[in-house]
Amino acid sequence: MYNKVFPADVLREVGMLPKYKGYAYLLFMLQQTENSPEMMYDLSRGLYPMTMRHFLITRNNMERNIRFAIGRTWQHGNQAAIRRIFGAYDMQDVPSVTEFITILTECMLCKRTRIRKRDSDRA
Repeated sequence: MYNKVFPADVLREVGMLPKYKGYAYLLFMLQQTENSPEMMYDLSRGLYPMTMRHFLITRNNMERNIRFAIGRTWQHGNQAAIRRIFGAYDMQDVPSVTEFITILTECMLCKRTRIRKRDSDRA
């Protein structure tokens, strides 16, 4: 068995506050990409419409709230975690919504793989 990395844990690690509407949208999106990582590759035709239907919101409203949450987290979040997670991608500016979702999904999946490998090494 391995320890699962939950989407909320990753958002909390980078310092995103749940008081932002964009947090809820990102949490939903990360839950979807965790279950189906291939969704990362077609956000505009797959994940975005699914999120808009789930929350009954427009695309502009969703993107604005997500960009706001990402921007605030980038400025005021856990800078050490942000550097550790996003530093490998040489990100100087605030990531786009697509970059943010893709990198955090990869982070969740890699942590899961690393933990699983360590557990199998002990057996």
